[in-house]
Amino acid sequence: MWWTREAAEARAVRPTQYKGRTPGATDRAPRRTPPDARVPEVAAALAAAHTGQGPAVTPGSLAAHYGISTRTAERLINKARSATRP
Repeated sequence: MWWTREAAEARAVRPTQYKGRTPGATDRAPRRTPPDARVPEVAAALAAAHTGQGPAVTPGSLAAHYGISTRTAERLINKARSATRP
């Protein structure tokens, strides 16, 4: 397929659809994501449930509380457990 000059110039000046790193970037380290603010809350709830001072923490209860899916709630529980391990 051949491009007309007008089409090629229009394509060259349009904004890129690529939202990742710019080509030629020298920083190869993975991008850091900010820590989830819910993890300490879930860790505290897990500790309270473990000592018997709070209700059981289930993916369903977290999903209802935060308005998230149960799979995301499972991920939060796993992150909270790994954050409290020595």
